Amino acid sequence: MTTDPSPSSAKPGVLAPLGWAAFLAASWTWIIGMFLPVLLVRDYGIWGFVAFALPNIIGAAAMGWVITSPAESAAMVAAHRAAGRAFSLVTIAFHAYVLVWLYPTLIPPGLPLGETPLLAVAIPPLTIITVALLFARGVRHAAIAAAALAMSLVLGAMLAAGGVADAWSSSTPTTPISPAPDLLWLAPVMVFGFALCPYLDLTFHRARRNLDRQSARLAFGVGFGVFFAAMILLTLFYAPALRAAMDGAAALPWAVAIALFSHVAMQSVFTVGVHTHAVAATAAPRRSSPLAVPCAVLSGVAAALLSHAAPSGLAGLSAGEVGYRLFMAFYGLVFPAYAWLCMIPTRDGRVGPTRRKALVLAMAIGVAAPMFYMGFIERREVFLAPGLLVVLMSRLALPRGRRGGPARAAQASAAPSA
Repeated sequence: MTTDPSPSSAKPGVLAPLGWAAFLAASWTWIIGMFLPVLLVRDYGIWGFVAFALPNIIGAAAMGWVITSPAESAAMVAAHRAAGRAFSLVTIAFHAYVLVWLYPTLIPPGLPLGETPLLAVAIPPLTIITVALLFARGVRHAAIAAAALAMSLVLGAMLAAGGVADAWSSSTPTTPISPAPDLLWLAPVMVFGFALCPYLDLTFHRARRNLDRQSARLAFGVGFGVFFAAMILLTLFYAPALRAAMDGAAALPWAVAIALFSHVAMQSVFTVGVHTHAVAATAAPRRSSPLAVPCAVLSGVAAALLSHAAPSGLAGLSAGEVGYRLFMAFYGLVFPAYAWLCMIPTRDGRVGPTRRKALVLAMAIGVAAPMFYMGFIERREVFLAPGLLVVLMSRLALPRGRRGGPARAAQASAAPSA
């Protein structure tokens, strides 16, 4: 297994932080950043992308400032190991789902290689090879990440040469289908999710534990403010063309389809690989099943196949998009609610999950879930406001205790301040 340098042995200077910056950007270039802007631009226009990009970049980069030392990161992972592993496993399942769901759109049967899905067949061995490299001794994960980012930029140039930007000149793929004020109800949910989800990402913690305070700020700032920002700008670039392909309005040219699929698949494979590595690295002795990751992959694939078999979706959405939005509920409701209620220290100095916190968390999610369903699936975004308010106010039900102040070690395992 690859062993990362300890913070004390990390090389000074700029190269090491820049390497971790590439690692952070590639690990965070998910199927969210590579696809959610397509839906947001479709629904709300360019302001949908802005409402997505700013809290995403700022929320992820902020972790380099909020967690002030490798010890704090290590304590946080120890206190919330089960939640962090769940975050990684859901992320792995999510990527498997989206790749299988979108494959017919990205590589339709009418194109070369479409009738025989050679690219789809290539994904499993490519994933296995990537995971093997990530576990191999002496392999620098930052080098793999930098190569993935560089290749995505090359593929982006291929998309430009293929005329993918021409779709921006057509009114159909760029005209919002929802009133602009509806975005005002969705934006706070995106801020909530992107502000808190990073603290459950084990790959972020891995980077933070290998950097001193100043280097962490550089790595997180450049990683998300520059490298990751370039990746989601690439998504904005191809959003109208992909939307047109999904709607059946215009098929993607062969070269564009191959380049776009390669970008999405390559970044997804890297993300799945680093989260697989994270799940293995945080396994409790004799208590962790080696089948956790394969089960997550199979769950995502099965859900995608069901979406293809479903005769219709809900509220004017395809079954595949309904599934995508249901996965997004983990990152808009479940995981940030956990961070809000269980990771921020309560006044009695307790950190980590307790029975009381678990009960409050379950009740908050249970009450808010129907409202989030109305907002995410039925697209009646106004319901998101009371749903988010339920989660925020549920913190008042946690133990309050005295303000005597917990030990610094306990505070270290908490994430953002309340």
